[in-house]
Amino acid sequence: MDGGGAARSYTPELDAFGGLTRRPFLVVDTETTLAEGSKIQRLVSYAIVPVIDGKVRRDERITGLVHPGVPIHEKSTDIHGITDAHVEGLPEFDAHILDVLAAFDRPGAILVAHNAPFDVTVLRNEFALLGATFPDLPVIDTMRLPAATGFTSTSLTTTPKLTLLAAALGVKLARHHNADADALAAADILIQLLNRAAVSGTGTDIDTLLVDTGRLRTSTIKDAGHTRSRDRGQAWTMPAEHVAEHEWTLPSPRQFPRGADGVALWERWWAHVTLCAELRCPVLDDDLATIAGHRTDMASTPLLANARTLTEPGQHATLVGATMRVITPAMLPRQELNWWKALAPLIATAPRCTSADACPACRKGDPCPLDVAHEYAADALLCEPTGELCDFDRKLLPSLPDYRVSAPKVAGRLAWRMAEVWLADRDPVKAGQVLAAAEAEGLHRFDPDLATRVATLLVGRGLTDQAIEVLTEVHAPGSTNPAQVGVAAALARLDAKKAADAAEPAASKHAHTPAKRRPAGRTRPNPFRPWA
Repeated sequence: MDGGGAARSYTPELDAFGGLTRRPFLVVDTETTLAEGSKIQRLVSYAIVPVIDGKVRRDERITGLVHPGVPIHEKSTDIHGITDAHVEGLPEFDAHILDVLAAFDRPGAILVAHNAPFDVTVLRNEFALLGATFPDLPVIDTMRLPAATGFTSTSLTTTPKLTLLAAALGVKLARHHNADADALAAADILIQLLNRAAVSGTGTDIDTLLVDTGRLRTSTIKDAGHTRSRDRGQAWTMPAEHVAEHEWTLPSPRQFPRGADGVALWERWWAHVTLCAELRCPVLDDDLATIAGHRTDMASTPLLANARTLTEPGQHATLVGATMRVITPAMLPRQELNWWKALAPLIATAPRCTSADACPACRKGDPCPLDVAHEYAADALLCEPTGELCDFDRKLLPSLPDYRVSAPKVAGRLAWRMAEVWLADRDPVKAGQVLAAAEAEGLHRFDPDLATRVATLLVGRGLTDQAIEVLTEVHAPGSTNPAQVGVAAALARLDAKKAADAAEPAASKHAHTPAKRRPAGRTRPNPFRPWA
């Protein structure tokens, strides 16, 4: 090149990472207290860490210790260690609001938090108490980001805790439940996951990733579970004796005793889990993490026995879905298939939650654990890491109990996972073949993620109306399932595209490509007479 410059080498991973980090991120964490007789969390401390151009700007972060305006509850102190003495004489949030607004005043900024509904609800409430409106920003929840970027680990649930996700990624977390330490850890987790997405090809642009993570915004994100309750009017409480039982857990896998003692421990734990399901206990998912790696072959019989005693909506979801979420990743594929065959009738016939009597997942806005069970059945059918079908898949699907209900869901989920594997391997031809076959079988009607991919395929063929029809058929209005939210977002984009196409005059569509004119005196050669 002139001037001695060297041509820039094309590196897809670096370009993809640049596309994912071209907008500024503001990573937020809060610590709170719940006042006596109230169901609203009040702010005690906060931290905001900027991430600019893919780098954590530690020197530019802001933190604050805030007087909450109410006595700090002792249970809150047990979590974050902040007492009334720490905030005595300090100003309330009105003295911090201008600093917070200034921190968020970055063009194109995206708010990032782990379990974002909690932190957004807290800050939004503090602004409202001062008569102010919290800035309307797009949100990325690092609790959902692993699934959106394709990062999986046997030690993680679908919505992992910050400590477990940091450990899985090798991110240092100096002091959990310290706002500054948690925000810094979440910022490092964000960079790690975006980098992995760039390298694997599962993400190339931040706007697309915002859609894949549910297109959340601070103005529309649902209130966190601490502001909602079973009847939406009373605080959700657990019996003290049940809460105390959560302090007891199974021994580690290496210490787990064999023989009669091991059976006794397992039966005690299952009795505890059954009570969790009956109470729709919100900490069951975390407690289940203690059994990963234990003797999973002992779990099937007590699970089925306990599940048959549950009759109210939410109980099956809590027990069956949450248990499979943790146990099945530790299983071999064929063990997992046996589980699925045994549990398929239970999952298919279990009563679903209602708005008045919801399970913990519904209250937190997470996907229904009963649907999560289908995810693991699809995993068992898909041979990793090749992405090819296992040799027994076609024998299994027709033999599943209640074939009309269960098998299409599993097959639909499997087809979506296969297509995602081929796309990750940058083989869109094979992904298109899988999607076309799934569409022909009508499997997209049973899986929102598959429907979204099929709709994308139809748009590529110019069949926008059919794509909208596919998405409308599977879209459940008001659903909290991220897959359904993604369908809603895709549907909105297609509607906008259809409206734009209708508004654009046909003559102007090709105005930018003027017709080429043949020079005077030149004739077009006859391809069938090359000698002419």
